[in-house]
Amino acid sequence: MKKSPLLRLLAALATFAMLAAACGGSDSADEETTDTTEAVEATDEDAAAADEEADAADEEADSSGDRVSTYIGQPESLTPINNTESEGSAVIAALFDTLIDYDRDTNEPVMTNAESITTDDNQTYVVTLKDGYTFHDGTPVTAQSYVDTWNYAAYAPNAQSTAGFFAPIDGYAD
Repeated sequence: MKKSPLLRLLAALATFAMLAAACGGSDSADEETTDTTEAVEATDEDAAAADEEADAADEEADSSGDRVSTYIGQPESLTPINNTESEGSAVIAALFDTLIDYDRDTNEPVMTNAESITTDDNQTYVVTLKDGYTFHDGTPVTAQSYVDTWNYAAYAPNAQSTAGFFAPIDGYAD
């Protein structure tokens, strides 16, 4: 089981603190050496116990689904319409709601900000939004918010990295 970097850091800091405390305050060199050796031995035992507790906590959290860890590189952009790489996408997914998401087990669509999405011809879609979604400043999210964002993203002079995704849509060139 992989140990949490935070737990390793805490164990290292505890070791350093115990060593630093053991090195000071003695009048005799023999006592100082003995105190330091005992402190190191105690620290090793404490670190081993901490590792065992951390492993148990990791296993418990992993099995309960209460903890999520991820290691990613530097995002290229945190603007959803200007991001086409995985690192930024991971952060964006944590920051912003989407119209739909997908169930991880079934890969079926799950409505998030959309109440429904319907079409009669697979050319024109009607998206009904759920009520109550707002931007960070309290402004309501509306259908026009999506239209404005998509138009901004698709408009070539704005140089958004996702502009090409809109190319299959009739009217994109306009």
